[in-house]
Amino acid sequence: MPKKYHLETSPTPARHLAPGPSSILDWEEGCRKCHRCVRWQCPYGVYLHRDVDPFSLADTADSLCKHCFQCVQSCPMRLVSQAVNPEYTRLGDDYWTPDVLSRIYYQAETGLIPVSGAGYGGPFTGPGFDAMWTDMSEIVRPTRDGIHGREYISTAVDLGRKPEFVRIEPGGGWSETDACFVESPLPFILGLPQGRRLSPPVVSALAGAAEEMRAFCLIPYKYLNDLPKFSADFTALHLNREQLDLDPADFRRFPLVQADEADGVEAWVKRLKNSNPGQIVMVRLPFGPGVQERLEPLIQAGADIFHLWADAHGRQPGLDGPDEAKPFLKEMLREIHMTLVDLGLRDRVTLLVSGGLALAEHTAKAIVCGADAVVLDLALWAALECRLCPDCLDRRVCPVELETVPLDWAVRRLKNLMGAWRNQLLEVLGAMGLREIRRLRGEVGRAMFFEQLEEESFAPIFGWRKGQSLK
Repeated sequence: MPKKYHLETSPTPARHLAPGPSSILDWEEGCRKCHRCVRWQCPYGVYLHRDVDPFSLADTADSLCKHCFQCVQSCPMRLVSQAVNPEYTRLGDDYWTPDVLSRIYYQAETGLIPVSGAGYGGPFTGPGFDAMWTDMSEIVRPTRDGIHGREYISTAVDLGRKPEFVRIEPGGGWSETDACFVESPLPFILGLPQGRRLSPPVVSALAGAAEEMRAFCLIPYKYLNDLPKFSADFTALHLNREQLDLDPADFRRFPLVQADEADGVEAWVKRLKNSNPGQIVMVRLPFGPGVQERLEPLIQAGADIFHLWADAHGRQPGLDGPDEAKPFLKEMLREIHMTLVDLGLRDRVTLLVSGGLALAEHTAKAIVCGADAVVLDLALWAALECRLCPDCLDRRVCPVELETVPLDWAVRRLKNLMGAWRNQLLEVLGAMGLREIRRLRGEVGRAMFFEQLEEESFAPIFGWRKGQSLK
């Protein structure tokens, strides 16, 4: 058995105070001056370490508080209370909610899996990935229980074109035919979000974290000269449409090269393959009409990987209107996966997906829907304390100074998040009884989809079909 892959994490405190969900209000008027004030009996020492954050001028108690309400309930004069923190409610948006961002902040700081301890008290289903549940039928198996089990569970994935068959040589031995792939120990590729502040320090942090994890990151061509140190062995070079005329010999050292969908991209794929036969070629395509018709010609041209991207909420990009009216990633991905299966081409290429991947569980669900691996973007920015301000590019000053992140600090935060997400994937795989994540790809039988269950349950009664209202 190969050596077990281990991702080392280390506590890395935040540089800036993140707003907590509630704000502590305490008043001196009417105080009895009790010998043992409830504030000094706080089990988390919130009041002992209370201060004013010099950068945001916020009360640090609002972030340190764990919301046990002991001080609120114990004060004999009811002088301590808690109210909703308006700064907290302004974090993110209706998809990247304050709760989601707070979980990412916690994982990036500690490298640990967030546990509420009170169970799930939310709605039965919801939009997007919340309408999909994974099968946990093996959760009681004691030898295959994720990060605590005795059986090794692999999170390694193959990126590229796998061999269609193996040739046995006349003199013994064997050789692969038409194969061009690399193995990554993680199903995560570190990417860059669209519409956000980018800077050489942040790009350097992505490259440094990828090298330390022995995973891959996507680096735009324009940043190559700005990176003080990076390993080409773990870099997927990204070219935009204007850079397709560059000499392929200039990026021969990179194992993967990605280009955006554009007119003439098939010719670019052929030219790159002819110049660098061992290089893995990726084409980045937006989800939407016509994408399925583009797959077969690109495969014939030599494309090894398709990177399918959705918007920040996991919806089809380029559409106006509310999110509920736009197709979601999981349905679009299942259709593309099944198209390749029907064409007999699924095992010839790798499918990557990005957009709307905010939680570790979204990775598992995307792979169930047909992806081989995922490209992360906004979640990585949140690990670096990004508040996901809607007017990011219009702001004169970033509230968390993303442009000046210390390299070592940023690398540790990214590794912590990936370590916490990997551990959650191990728990999911263990609960499913799987020993490697490759077996999860396209296994829709290990998941339940609310829309499908709803149709199966109500169609015989009401004659209802998907897309129709029950009213």
